[in-house]
Amino acid sequence: MSLRVSIGEALQSELERVVVKHLPQILGNTKMVGAITVPDWEKHVSEEALVSTSKGDRAVSVGDNLVSFEGLGIGRKMSHIIQEAFPDKSVMPSGFFHYPPTGFMGWHTNSDVPCQRLYITWAKEAGKSFFRYVDDGDIVTDYDDAGITLRMFDITDKPPYLWHAVGSETDRISIGYRLR
Repeated sequence: MSLRVSIGEALQSELERVVVKHLPQILGNTKMVGAITVPDWEKHVSEEALVSTSKGDRAVSVGDNLVSFEGLGIGRKMSHIIQEAFPDKSVMPSGFFHYPPTGFMGWHTNSDVPCQRLYITWAKEAGKSFFRYVDDGDIVTDYDDAGITLRMFDITDKPPYLWHAVGSETDRISIGYRLR
């Protein structure tokens, strides 16, 4: 199953324009907060980590290396674009993260807030950051394109959960929305 979606070239270009315009602000926020390097980051998003984590339900990741930029208000500047792409949905901003090189979010399900999710990611380099998830028992690693990549998926509060994780060897910006 592919989680990638398209909202049309014009709207996607508008999203990229907003992210690139605010990139210095996002990176400055990370510098101010203090990004760290995690040499063994890959172990947190590995199959072994999934096996040890997935005995039950873990709505929220136990380990991560990321910096929130929610307070910068950038998500609100993009909400109208998402609303235009999904006019029949209620659009609610839900997560704004900069993953620096060696950034990650460990395995989790988000099952505490069931809904449809849309994630807009911007990556500095192609193939150096990813969204990893379990599809019918198989681990799928979907590498980000350079620039904008969009993914949409359903989060349930009952099994089977969508186990997923994120990893990055480059600057990766992630902006999430709940669609209902």
